[in-house]
Amino acid sequence: MRKRRIIWSTTAVLSIGAMFALSACGASGGGGDSEGTIHWLTERGQNDPTIMAVRQIAEAYAEEHPEFKLEIETVPDRPTMDQKLRTLAASKELPEMFDADPEPFFKSIVDSGQVADIGALYEELGVSDAFFPISVSYPQWPDGSLNLMTLQANVEYFWWNTKLFEEAGVEPPATLSELEGVCSDLKAAGITPIAINGKDQWPFYRYLAMPAFRETGNEFIDALKTGKDSMSGETGERSIEFLESMSGCFQDGFSNTDLTTAVNLFATGEAAMMYIGSWQLPNFLGEDGELKPEFSTFQIPASSGADVTSPDTDYFAVSGIGTAIRKDALTPELKEFLSYFFANYGDVAFNDFHIIPSVRPDVDTAELPQIYQQIFDDLEKNDVSAKVWDVQLDPATNTVLGRESTNLLIGQSSAEDFAKRVDESVESYLGKQ
Repeated sequence: MRKRRIIWSTTAVLSIGAMFALSACGASGGGGDSEGTIHWLTERGQNDPTIMAVRQIAEAYAEEHPEFKLEIETVPDRPTMDQKLRTLAASKELPEMFDADPEPFFKSIVDSGQVADIGALYEELGVSDAFFPISVSYPQWPDGSLNLMTLQANVEYFWWNTKLFEEAGVEPPATLSELEGVCSDLKAAGITPIAINGKDQWPFYRYLAMPAFRETGNEFIDALKTGKDSMSGETGERSIEFLESMSGCFQDGFSNTDLTTAVNLFATGEAAMMYIGSWQLPNFLGEDGELKPEFSTFQIPASSGADVTSPDTDYFAVSGIGTAIRKDALTPELKEFLSYFFANYGDVAFNDFHIIPSVRPDVDTAELPQIYQQIFDDLEKNDVSAKVWDVQLDPATNTVLGRESTNLLIGQSSAEDFAKRVDESVESYLGKQ
């Protein structure tokens, strides 16, 4: 197969026709406005590169299929999206397509029979092998079934500033305890160690998960969500202690810092590290499309000599929020569009918008900038991917986890209170099942 030669620039091609303009309103569920119209409810922003790639493909498809129309309704944030989905699902008015994570509430929608089998769709369209492995495995249920399409493939890293590390006389840590020491040395040199978007809360859960993942793989989170283990047990206790130890590493006012501000702190050299996924890579690139020379990456360090996972092959690799299809909306016409979409999405998303798509792009990786070669390699060699806690746990427990993580880090709660409240929330959820 011929590979495309790519000329790299940090500016994506953003000029797209308005035939399928994003709509802040439109059909709220139960079918499009007219025959051939597909309504997609998403929490991605209207300028999100993923959305723009989808729009570009839909526009090209509609040139040959004038009856086809894709309307995209954006929702401003996750809580609003969750509430809207609950309302639509309860009244059986879900739109043809909608964003969701493989979490307990979405599973209840699947169990109600309202959602299409995406695994079977991939098989029917002959695209099962077209994806990066994580883009299929991330949204799968424990039994291997699949009800979500994904549009990205990402690896998470500690991004670090080589100049600031050199200034403080420190090296990337080999262990989690060394990470604490690196933070202390950076602070002593007058440097903010880690930028974090604490307002979003989920980054706290990554730190909370690091010791547990290194020591048990996904065994602890699997046991926690089913009540077979608890945050007050040994692994949970070490995880809470590690999160608490990070409180002095983050920037002032971290609990109210949004993503854009946190990324800017790191990208402009005001913080020495940031733990974030490769979806933020464009912010760290130079004009040549390479990672800026002052930036580098390292993976979650080891926890102890008895770890069951390795920084070399085991880490957080994620595909982002997925997209479900309402079962009765998966018509032959929609399948035809999706077949066209999957044949083109990898190249459009990667070449025009510089995101790493779920579908492997048709490129010669040897000709890519080094950082992209690294990410592609890490996606392929990933053995055990750390499960995302806020996808694994029920919504009520996620609320408790976010509140208690913030309170713990700002000194308004204790580790004991943290463990007790999370355990009580899990117990309450399981008691209702």
